[in-house]
Amino acid sequence: MLFPTGTFVAFFVVVFAVSWALARRAALWKPFIIAASYFFYAFWGWKYALLLAGYTAVNYVFGRLLVSATRRRGWLLALAVTVDLLPLAVFKYYGFLAFNLSEALGGLGVAPSIPLLQLVVPVGISFTTFRGISYVVDVYRRDAERASLLDLSLFMSFFPYLAAGPIARTSELLPQFSSRSGPRRIDATRALYLIAMGLAKKVVIGDFLARSLVDGVFSTPGQYSSLHVVLSVPRRGAHRPDVRASSPVQLS
Repeated sequence: MLFPTGTFVAFFVVVFAVSWALARRAALWKPFIIAASYFFYAFWGWKYALLLAGYTAVNYVFGRLLVSATRRRGWLLALAVTVDLLPLAVFKYYGFLAFNLSEALGGLGVAPSIPLLQLVVPVGISFTTFRGISYVVDVYRRDAERASLLDLSLFMSFFPYLAAGPIARTSELLPQFSSRSGPRRIDATRALYLIAMGLAKKVVIGDFLARSLVDGVFSTPGQYSSLHVVLSVPRRGAHRPDVRASSPVQLS
């Protein structure tokens, strides 16, 4: 389910309406948003939802251990980060590592039996991975309290961040789940304005540049001049959003 599509618009309208109605009822709002977020993620494949639940369970356990531990907390944090990074390494880099290891062993005269698997990279796995890492790091540093399983599930699955980020800090987003305000205090006008502006930039500007220049240069760079190649490559740091754009969604 991509953002600039009719399917997402229908999904968002329903979720927004129900979320507005449940604004002051956190006991119902949290499970609803979690269910909606898992539906959003499972739209690409139900196995993705299982992966997301696994990330949540692992980081919940490590969060509890980091709070209760009095010694070797650094080693415990290192283990948590390693476990978080394993799925990302497998899905994104297994093929690259297996191929190069096979080539290296073949050059030494060793016949390796390393299977080359074609793995589909789950949508937004990098954001999910580093969101989990941000939680355990904040708990380790005592910048954030240990979250309940419900709050951590919401933090890990919050659908506006799932596919495209940014990576929210635990200490910034989690407190908003506990301090809900009435719907009359929600600045819906500004929210809709930001959504419309973002959509316009994506569809009108971003997609136009991609179709007319960037996609062609990256697929057949030899057919373009040096100037076209330079223009199609993002300037270093140009993709970084400003501080306000990278801050968490204000829920209340």
